[in-house]
Parts: sequence; C-alpha cells; structure tokens
Amino acid sequence: MSSQVITKQTKYLAAFYLLAIIALAVTMPKKLDWSDSFSKDDAIPYGSDILFKEIDQIFSKPLSVVNETPYTFFKQSINENASANQEPSNYIIINRTFSPSQLDAEYLLDYVSEGNSLYISAIEYSDSFLDTLGISQEYHLRNDFEAFVKLENDSFNLNFIHPDITDSAYYFKDPGLTKSLSIYSRDYEMTSLGYYGDDQTTTNFLKVKFGEGEIFIHSFPYAFTNYAMLNYHNSNYAALCLSNLKDRPTYWDEYYKFKKLNTSKNPLGILLSSIQLKWAWLLLLAGSLLFIIFNGKRKQRIIPIVKPLKNDSLEFVNTIGTLYYLKGEHANIVKKKINFFRAYLKTNYFINELKFDDELISQIAIKSGHPKDFIVNLFKMIKNIQSNEKVNGLQLVELTKKLNQFYKRN
Repeated sequence: MSSQVITKQTKYLAAFYLLAIIALAVTMPKKLDWSDSFSKDDAIPYGSDILFKEIDQIFSKPLSVVNETPYTFFKQSINENASANQEPSNYIIINRTFSPSQLDAEYLLDYVSEGNSLYISAIEYSDSFLDTLGISQEYHLRNDFEAFVKLENDSFNLNFIHPDITDSAYYFKDPGLTKSLSIYSRDYEMTSLGYYGDDQTTTNFLKVKFGEGEIFIHSFPYAFTNYAMLNYHNSNYAALCLSNLKDRPTYWDEYYKFKKLNTSKNPLGILLSSIQLKWAWLLLLAGSLLFIIFNGKRKQRIIPIVKPLKNDSLEFVNTIGTLYYLKGEHANIVKKKINFFRAYLKTNYFINELKFDDELISQIAIKSGHPKDFIVNLFKMIKNIQSNEKVNGLQLVELTKKLNQFYKRN
C-alpha cells in the first residue's frame, strides 16, 4: 500500500473524529453551574440576572451599575460631578462575602451619613466593618440541626418582623451553614426586620440608623438569586426586603461579586466561563493540531546545501612564505618579491625591463603617482640587495614594507 493511500485514509479518519467531537459538543447536555456569582450578568442559579431586570418595578428612579471600588466611585464619579443639592440615593451590594478595605468602608459610611441608604446582603462580613456598627456574627444552629447534618431537610425558612406581613414564612434551598446577626452595642439606633425559622432571636435582617442615612444588613444573599426568584412566593420576599429602601436613584454594585474576582485574573476567564466559547476554543486547538500534523510534512525534496569552493591560494602563499622565512632563505624570498615586482610593472605599466636609469624612474613615478624620490629609493634598495649574495632579515622587512607601500598607492 502506497504512502499516498495511507495519508488519505488518515485524513478521512481525522475528519471523522473531528465531526464526532462537534456532534458531541452540540448534543452534550450543559452542566448546571451552581457556583456563587450574584452578578447581574449571570443567568445561572446563583446569579442575579432576574432581580436586576425586575428591580425597576421597585424603583422608578434610574438604576446605575458600579464596577469600581467605593473609594474610586465616590471620589471620582460622584464628588467630581456632584451639585450642591444632589438627590439622595441607594447603594445595593449583594455577594457571598463583604470585606471592604478600610478606605472603602470609610467612604461608604460617609455616603450613608450624608442621608443616603446602603443595602448589603452577604453571609460573611468583615469583623472590622461590623465592629464599627456594634454588630457581631455567629453561626446559626437550627432546631433541626441533626436532620440538616443527615441531609434529611434541604430547605429552611425566613421570616419578617412586621405587623402588616401575615404570610411571613419564606422557604429557600439550604446552602449550608448560615450566620445570624447579634447586637452588642447601642451606639446607633437599630431595628430588627427579619429572622431565621421560628426563633426571633436569630436575626438575619437589621436596619441601622447611621448619621442622616441608614444601613440595611442582611445575611442571606441567596434570596436574591435567580433560583429563588423563579418561585413567585420567594420573589415576593426579595421585593419586600428591597422595599425598605426609598424610591430614589440606586447604584448596583458589581465590583465585589465573587465570580468576577475569580475570573478577572485569568486571561482565559471569559472564554472558559461560557460552554459555547469553551468548546469553540477546544475545537480551535484541535484544528490547529490537525493542521500541524498533516501539513508538517515536506512537500518537496530537501535541497542540499552546496558549499562554495574555498580559495586556498592565499593560504598556500602564506604557508610557503612562512616556510622560507623560518629556514632563513631571505635571498630566495627577496628574489621572488623582485620578480613579482617586475611582473607587476609589465602587466600594469607595460615596462618589460627593470633598468635603473632616470627615464624609467620618471616613467614609473608618473604612471604610479608616487614621488620620484620614493621610486629612486625603492630602486636603490633593490639594486643594493641584488648586489649582495646574502640578505638578512632586516633588509627583507624593509623591502617588503617599501613594496607594500608601492602596491597600496596603486
């Protein structure tokens, strides 16, 4: 079997596997994401997409999204554009945890003290923030704790403390351990608005009067997620909670969102957050790998590298010259240099004989461009060397320098 047939079969097999992967990606059921998001952009069970879209039924005034720290937002976005009679507003933060920096907490509290309202719903609060208000947290131990440990009961209820709310029990999916709120300081006026189960001492919703404004502390953010909002009765609970805020311009926080903190540092976070984009990314990688496999083979024979012929003549001359010099055959070297000089004059200046007369010297000086005195000294040196039977190394060096000077000028 030829290599061409094998290549075609391999390509068909690769195409089959690629189509199978695509079919699997299309027909494969999407895994439900139960991670804590609380973001307005997420339609997963614990996102807040539904609440954000329906919140205009509670507030008729404009709703704005905040994607920065409270410090940055209040310092730059509000203070720079604030007028003297700026309308009071609401600030809503919903997340699993709320641990602001000291600077963010200061700006939030200053915002409230000026007559605005802050609504926070989170399970975990930073101790420093709660200490400022005189509040502490403790784990909520339910009456049916044994059933909870054995997973016999997957829901629990929340209640309001309000004389006009008769149907106050709202049942939610149990997310695990929850925390209740306790007041240990009376520096600020506080009102309990809700509690867990049937025990009114296990507070989960507080209103704190702070300066000219008010802070609402809520300890069950899952009541505002899509999973809870799909149930009409439970969606009514979220509406009643937020109805404690006055109808005025409202800011929705997206900076503290749990999911955003996890994905913002990951360059591939946006791709991997969506199953469609994730499969597109994997198919792109698979296609690139197949392209490398099938196109990595050369489409023509290897072109051999032909090395240029090496010019060894100069190396040969240097070797011979060194050999003569080391053996002390200076006369022989001088003789060859003078013969080369004669050949040079014959080739370049058409001078056949080397005569030591004024006419020849003048002719060479004119043609070579050297001063006549230089040519006279060169000829005298050649004549003196030729008249001696022995030539020493010094004479050889001087003649070589003189001839090199002559050739260099030309």
